[in-house]
Amino acid sequence: MAVPVLAPCLAALALVAAPTAQDPAPAKPSPAAPPPLAAPVDPVPVLDGATFVRHWQHVVPSADEMVWRVIPWLGTLAEAVVQAHAQDMPILLWAMNGHPLACT
Repeated sequence: MAVPVLAPCLAALALVAAPTAQDPAPAKPSPAAPPPLAAPVDPVPVLDGATFVRHWQHVVPSADEMVWRVIPWLGTLAEAVVQAHAQDMPILLWAMNGHPLACT
């Protein structure tokens, strides 16, 4: 007796679950757009007599960049104390722990 009751329910379920012609097809993902082309690469610079001077001036530090070398740095604190006392000037003591380039 249970079979006649289940048949209409299964038929109704099949109609609900089946796609109809009016249902739109599921949207397919659009193909990915190709990545934009890279910017054109500058040509390789030529190193000749005319460009060498310009590159050399760019690499070698100028006199303004080398001013720190004229500071009379001393190697020990004792030397600095004697010199500072003789000239009545303060001492800059630079002390640090670790590698000066932070490579520890």
